[in-house]
Amino acid sequence: MKVKRKADGLLISDNCTIADTAINRMIGLLNRKSLQDGEGLFIRPCNSIHTFFMRFSIDVLFLSKENKVVAQVKELHPWRITLPRFSAVNVLELSSGAIEKLGINNGDELELCDILSV
Repeated sequence: MKVKRKADGLLISDNCTIADTAINRMIGLLNRKSLQDGEGLFIRPCNSIHTFFMRFSIDVLFLSKENKVVAQVKELHPWRITLPRFSAVNVLELSSGAIEKLGINNGDELELCDILSV
């Protein structure tokens, strides 16, 4: 999947995996050595994450049911946990530094696009 900012079509992730089963959400990025620019993990449903056993930092976007950014965490290091964001329904995990680099702000609405429909 691809993830874009709805307002201007800015490409947030051109290689986004969806974790929407219990096992996929549990594994998340644990089996990865890194997350490259343009890669992402969209977790649904989700309003809190942890980075236990991870080997790298990530940026995290907490999204409402309309996929509007309601909170963000930049450079979440390994062995950390986020507090629940009760207004969040989904989470998008990105490479560390992506939020700053792409200029993502609270209130931005994101859309997931099937690669074939882009």
